[in-house]
Amino acid sequence: MGRPSKRNDIVQAAARLFADHGLAAVSINDIAKACGVRAGSIYRHFESKEDLFEASLHLVLDEAQAARHGFLSSGPRPEEKLKTSIYRSILEH
Repeated sequence: MGRPSKRNDIVQAAARLFADHGLAAVSINDIAKACGVRAGSIYRHFESKEDLFEASLHLVLDEAQAARHGFLSSGPRPEEKLKTSIYRSILEH
C-alpha cells in the first residue's frame, strides 16, 4: 500500500484543496502536484477521488475532535467551556 507518511501527505493536500475549491473542482492531478507525487501514486493508496475525499473528511473530523478534547480538558470553568464550544460549533457550521 505504500508508506503511511506519503498517504498522510496525500490526504492532507487533498483536504486543503477540497476545502478551498470543492470536490468537483479538484482533480487527482491537482492533488498530485500539491503533494509532489505522480497521479498514479495516489491510486496506490486510494481507489478513487471519492475515496480520497472520504479520507480527507475523516482527517478533518479527527483533527476537530482532538482540538475539542484539548479545549475541554483544560482552561476555564466548565460553563465557560460549554459556551465557547457551542459558539465555535455554530461558527464552523
